[in-house]
Amino acid sequence: MSQNSHAHQAGPQSLWTADDVAAYLRCSKRHVANLCKAGLPHFYLGRLRRFRQDQLEAFLARRPRLDLRNNPQLNALGTAGHSREVRS
Repeated sequence: MSQNSHAHQAGPQSLWTADDVAAYLRCSKRHVANLCKAGLPHFYLGRLRRFRQDQLEAFLARRPRLDLRNNPQLNALGTAGHSREVRS
């Protein structure tokens, strides 16, 4: 995480790095980049990508979440071809 590790406790106007967002979401920086492609609001300060906490939380609130564990139909699709056959 960046040196500004207190970003999660700061106000809605604080600027977060991709590392801060990844730590907050408990995901990789690659996933954060994919979320940016999917519409996660961000902007650049020079070459550095920055995020605002209030925009991140608004994005997450309006984004539907798929939970494969609780949806048998989606779970069957998501695990197709990944089952292991036990051999003796």
